Amino acid sequence: MKPILVSANTPAALLYPEYYRKHSSPATSALQTWWVSNGIGENEKLAHSSDANYGSSFGANFISPNYVLYNYEAIDVCKTFSSSEQLKTNKLRTFLNNNFENPLNASSIAADTYFSNTPENKTRIEAFLSQLIQKGKTGQYYESWGLPNALMNGDMYNVMLAEEVLRTFKPELCVVNMTETDVCHRNFSQYCNNLQKADYAAAHLWQTIQSIPEMANDTILIIAPEHGRDWEANSIVDEYGRYAIDHGGDDGSNEIFCMVAGPSDKVYQNNIINAIQGESIDIVPTIAHILGFYQDIPGGFLNGTPLYAAFK
Repeated sequence: MKPILVSANTPAALLYPEYYRKHSSPATSALQTWWVSNGIGENEKLAHSSDANYGSSFGANFISPNYVLYNYEAIDVCKTFSSSEQLKTNKLRTFLNNNFENPLNASSIAADTYFSNTPENKTRIEAFLSQLIQKGKTGQYYESWGLPNALMNGDMYNVMLAEEVLRTFKPELCVVNMTETDVCHRNFSQYCNNLQKADYAAAHLWQTIQSIPEMANDTILIIAPEHGRDWEANSIVDEYGRYAIDHGGDDGSNEIFCMVAGPSDKVYQNNIINAIQGESIDIVPTIAHILGFYQDIPGGFLNGTPLYAAFK
């Protein structure tokens, strides 16, 4: 099965690929593991862990519409290098890769250990990026969902880019991190607006999965937010007179939903569980269970348990 997690700004999602790649046998290529997000933002220090047993060498490929779809002019400056120039650029790339996250805990990361793709996969990714750049230059992303561009927001373009990844690489694990919904602290009306767009994007993602033969009957989609919202509003009022809402002040922040969709022979259909059945920390073990390496993760690394109630 190919689990795909759509998460509303959940930094913990960034740790899934390391477990998956480390405990797959043989160790899984980074091409099978993708993290798609509007941007790294506050999650920069969570691009990978600094644990000596996991770390950057088991990370995922990261891609963002903010850098590919909107700023393609900055990327589209490539040239063909001579052999000596290529040697220099490779040395620079190694330097930058080695220093990307080392300040997080330099003593725990070997100097020659960093996230990388094989030369063959790098070529495939470069070709993929070139195609995205060409689509951006020719305006193919505008209204490509049949919607006016004015209605599209960052999360929708984020999912659009994730769909490109799925169609091209058919990865076994993909994390889609949404951030546009994180405005409830200051603008409740915009929060509701972005929630509707996130719902639309999630449905579009599922329909796209069903259109990919290699994924249609072999994919489980998990959707979960980072946290709930307080029962009481704060003092910020938007232009429509609606009060904004924070999180962390009462028990309402601890209540979230989790939707699991997948093939009828693997996932219960239209099964709504109202009682408390689990916690957000159960999502990582659930993905480990789907991919078959839950029992291989050392004790103490995962605090939750798989959400067995969702599966047949």
